[in-house]
Amino acid sequence: MAKLRISKNYGVAPNEVLNSKNLSFKAKGIYTYMQSKPDGWDFNASRIAKDTNDGRDKVLTGLKELEDHGYLIRRKTKDGRGKWVWEHILLESPTTDDSPSGTSPTDKATNNKERKTKKESVNDNYSGEDKSSQEIELSKKVVKVTGSFQEILGRNPKHWSIHRNQREACGRLYDEYGSLVPKALRFYKEYCDEEYFPQITSPVELEKKWLQLLAAKKRLGV
Repeated sequence: MAKLRISKNYGVAPNEVLNSKNLSFKAKGIYTYMQSKPDGWDFNASRIAKDTNDGRDKVLTGLKELEDHGYLIRRKTKDGRGKWVWEHILLESPTTDDSPSGTSPTDKATNNKERKTKKESVNDNYSGEDKSSQEIELSKKVVKVTGSFQEILGRNPKHWSIHRNQREACGRLYDEYGSLVPKALRFYKEYCDEEYFPQITSPVELEKKWLQLLAAKKRLGV
């Protein structure tokens, strides 16, 4: 019999979740991972994927699996600055009515069934968020980030606005770093000729090499 001895710093998951035959090990692992995080932690799929060796798409399918079986509820709320954010609520059992939204077990099962019949592509909108408004928000972020590339580095951003990987990288850069993006590009422009300096020509490369830029900044002492 396997034994595990842990004295502190551990996550907790209900036995009903861990022993559920309706959930994959992937979904159970994501549930336990989420449960271990503090209140207010940003549970977007991209951030979770960074802490695993699974890709973002696999994380999204695991989250959707938890939601479809009633162990996870997402609801849109406004934060202290009036910005719309998604709140993630884990449930110990899909048959208990402990949802803050007041959804009854019958309604919850019906909603889950309806969700399963929808033919939706797997993305951050796995619970039915308005895709058009999501695209509009992403487009605004793309304009901001690509505009900085054009203004500071003289890059032509036209093809980035229709390239999926570049668009998504712009969204993540804007969400995670905001006003630091143009500052990072100005730093890159000033020191890119230094030996061993990372080469950055697109939003995807900036996202991948952000930590390398920080390391270069520390090395140069600026």
